Amino acid sequence: MDAAMLDCAIMAGGRDFEDTLQAIVAASAKCDAIVTRNVKDFAKIKSQNLTIPPVYEPSSFTIQL
Repeated sequence: MDAAMLDCAIMAGGRDFEDTLQAIVAASAKCDAIVTRNVKDFAKIKSQNLTIPPVYEPSSFTIQL
């Protein structure tokens, strides 16, 4: 995480700054997925026109080897 990512999260607004920041960092790191128990808040982040990795609940996430 760097200052540019923090600025991006601030500019994005949103209800949950930490979730927005996590999404921005995950996208920047080219993560394949975000695994969280808080899927509904990440759906709100997607509606802010941010491109983020797919978001999964822990119970529905499986690793393909």
